[in-house]
Amino acid sequence: MMRTLATTLLGLLTTGAAAAQSGAEPGAQPGAQQRPDDEMVARREHWAWQPLRNVAPAGDGHPVDAFVRARLRDADLSPSEKAPAHQRLRRLWFDLVGLPPTPEAVARFRADPS
Repeated sequence: MMRTLATTLLGLLTTGAAAAQSGAEPGAQPGAQQRPDDEMVARREHWAWQPLRNVAPAGDGHPVDAFVRARLRDADLSPSEKAPAHQRLRRLWFDLVGLPPTPEAVARFRADPS
């Protein structure tokens, strides 16, 4: 039993090594032409395997904003109006603290317009 298993493993390793050196699939007939698998072609065409391209967005402001504006334009939408200062404070406070701002924090914010 052990000798048969060792012989089988050695045969598989030898066949696989020979196939790897020749570029053929393991178990393929010698001299047979290999066709790329549709799945492998699709994998090679996936965006993650494509070379990087330098994409310069048009417009002023931050480059991310240009991409967002382009997507909004494609969807026939327009950007929202700028939120008032107290709403921006509330959103930022929720993002950073996870709770609404205290009345004291809002008062301090309104007292210092910078």
